[in-house]
Amino acid sequence: MASPTTVDADYGQRKVTVEAPSGFRVGMGVMIEDDDSDYWADSLARITSIQGNVLYLDRMLIWDYTTEKGCTVSCTFSPVLFYGVHDATVERLTVDGNRQHNREINGCIGGGIFVRESTSCRILNCTVRDFAGDGIDAEINQDIAIEDCEATGMSGHGIHLGAGSARPVVRACKCIANDSVGLFLCWRVQEGIFERNEIRANGKGGISIGHKDTDNLFLDNTVSGNGSHGIYLRREKPTNAGSRNTFRGNTIKDNSGCGICIEPTTSDLVFEGNTIRDTRSGALRTQRTGIRAREGTSRIRVAGNRIENHIEGGIQGPVEAADG
Repeated sequence: MASPTTVDADYGQRKVTVEAPSGFRVGMGVMIEDDDSDYWADSLARITSIQGNVLYLDRMLIWDYTTEKGCTVSCTFSPVLFYGVHDATVERLTVDGNRQHNREINGCIGGGIFVRESTSCRILNCTVRDFAGDGIDAEINQDIAIEDCEATGMSGHGIHLGAGSARPVVRACKCIANDSVGLFLCWRVQEGIFERNEIRANGKGGISIGHKDTDNLFLDNTVSGNGSHGIYLRREKPTNAGSRNTFRGNTIKDNSGCGICIEPTTSDLVFEGNTIRDTRSGALRTQRTGIRAREGTSRIRVAGNRIENHIEGGIQGPVEAADG
């Protein structure tokens, strides 16, 4: 359900005037956006009252939205939302997103299960499937645990952490067949533990790490059959790179591109005891390189790994104590 507005919706207001109010209901979650707002300046709120064409909201708008720039109100919201809470848990819940009939929400402001500005919260034994956006998303949090969960069939990422996530734990989760990245570390994901996860058959790669995503441990994960690199450390300037991360005991196999691709100016990485290989033969091999460290990376330590059956070689670029 979506409707254009007939009156500009201004910063600080708690109401919007829509062209077609008939599909909206009290209690419904809505998103207000226009062509200039981008996702960070989209407003999310709940309808508290409807009077004629006016929807009254429980939160103020965070942007000036104009009719000239296509201001729209849509029934777009996170089915499960933690916002500004401490020590809360959701457990044994399934979210069926029915994505083909719903408008997509950007993962920085919403998801099938979305946690924002919260501490010590837990998402346990939950499933999100077929959602128009990201599956499980945590932004601006401390000490969030996501365990024994599954995110499959999203139009976005499977699990997305970012905008400052300190000490997260993602353990024994499955990120399978999502259109974008299986496990996406966005901005400032630090001192986290990512352990025993299965990240498989995602369209744009397995694990993506970037802007100030530092001091994390990746342990005993399986990353396989993804449409781009198994693990991708994104290009950043030195002060913002996803450096000082450690990878131990992971299996990275049968992905497209590289098993692991490291962009400048990432540094101080450790890869120990991982299995990095393509299990197929001939033209079926798509994981062309085991580890590719591009020029401009530094202090990449590679030791005790099993790296085999890559068309373009096991290791390329500047590494220290390289395996064969």
